Amino acid sequence: MLISLLPIVEMGGSVTPGRSLRICLVSAAYRPFPSGVSEHVYHLKKELELRGHSVCVLTSGYNAPSGDELGITRLGYVVILPANDSHFTLSFGLDLPRRVRDYFRRHRFDVVHCHGLFPPEIAYWAIRYCTSPVVVTFHTLSRQFPSFVRAGFRVLFRQLLSRIRARIAVSRAGRRWAEGWVPGDYDVIPNGVDTVRFCPSVPPAPVFADGRPAVLYVGRIDERKGLPVLMRALPAVVRAVPDVKLVVVGSGPLGAECLRMGRKSGVLEHVVFCGAVSPKALPGFYSGCTVYASPALGGEAMGIVLLEAMASGRPVVASRIPGYDEVVVDGTNGVLVPAGDPDAWGQVLVHLLHSPSERTRLSANAMQRAQDFDWRVVTTRIEQVYERILS
Repeated sequence: MLISLLPIVEMGGSVTPGRSLRICLVSAAYRPFPSGVSEHVYHLKKELELRGHSVCVLTSGYNAPSGDELGITRLGYVVILPANDSHFTLSFGLDLPRRVRDYFRRHRFDVVHCHGLFPPEIAYWAIRYCTSPVVVTFHTLSRQFPSFVRAGFRVLFRQLLSRIRARIAVSRAGRRWAEGWVPGDYDVIPNGVDTVRFCPSVPPAPVFADGRPAVLYVGRIDERKGLPVLMRALPAVVRAVPDVKLVVVGSGPLGAECLRMGRKSGVLEHVVFCGAVSPKALPGFYSGCTVYASPALGGEAMGIVLLEAMASGRPVVASRIPGYDEVVVDGTNGVLVPAGDPDAWGQVLVHLLHSPSERTRLSANAMQRAQDFDWRVVTTRIEQVYERILS
């Protein structure tokens, strides 16, 4: 409650659009923290800089790499908390508000682009203390709170919300969620994918050297991401395709449980747990697999992993959930499967593993679809938002 009583710095004037801008991207999550938001902010910074903009990142102090990080400022500590059947990052520090305020006193930006909003995360303090026009991107799609909670938030933080000049959601589903907290006009601008980094010509990772048909999973091993669904589907897939293997990239709290599931069902020898891999190595996992599977149960605003697999020219099987259904056109550039249904997952995977012509058709359409999400396209649309609020 005390947060709402702190003074808000008044917003400064606009600048002339169409020139090189000074941009601050604010996000609790940033590399090396493994998340879709951190990848989004990293690649947005990279692409904006290629266009001549000066870009700084204000983020949390999560396991920062040694040495200087040009343009990256890390404040406070990061706490990883469970939420939405997964996890989220929360910036913490008794002096965090003061340090954010001092940061914006020392630096002046044409645009402050926050990835997040809710107190006490670092983006909240940035909106409160910066003097620049503010853009907020909403990456969240979680269980909705009761309407009276959302209404209370809008009343309590109405002065803060009035400072937001533009709102972006990464999907239509994400926009519907965000509108309950922050009403207003939204631009729906999706996550992007680097179609040069993720492409079919990338050499496969060594785990695929045996030539066996392989189903790939990339993501945190938790309830929301749905790996247990794949583990329950795997016995039926193994019976139909005896040399198949499931390659798992990622780690998380359900890792030991998935190991037990594989051992109990007798398919553990068909599963390769690779743990977390470096960003440099990741493209080779996509290019080497036969089919990519994302069995998430919900709470996915969009799904960067789907874009990475599609750009890599691999057929995608994904849960039929909001957010995913805006990326995958069922039967055209991938296959959508009822979430949480291992029998349906098993049937679809067996069909694709036995159908090279179908895989080829889906892969070709997937690569074409991925071009719509190329970072060059996405960044142009974000630039247009900047230009609009500065005009």
